[in-house]
Amino acid sequence: MTHFAQLRTIPITNLLFIILWLLTMILLPIVGWTLGEAALIRGMSVGVLMQGIAVLAVLTSAWGFPKTLKTFAVVGVLSFFAEF
Repeated sequence: MTHFAQLRTIPITNLLFIILWLLTMILLPIVGWTLGEAALIRGMSVGVLMQGIAVLAVLTSAWGFPKTLKTFAVVGVLSFFAEF
């Protein structure tokens, strides 16, 4: 199976979110150079959100919505308590 044929098996929404995340990561240095540190910090936040959305989309298509939601809740709670 060629690489292009493998890409056709990925759901289009997953591919879209992964591409948007990659574009965000590519644009971060450019944003830092042109718009300064304040914009870079906001861009990093956008990058984290895009990565989270991409991961949730991939997990939802692989595991289904209920298991993804449970995992998201457990990880969210554990992450919250890890900060304190």
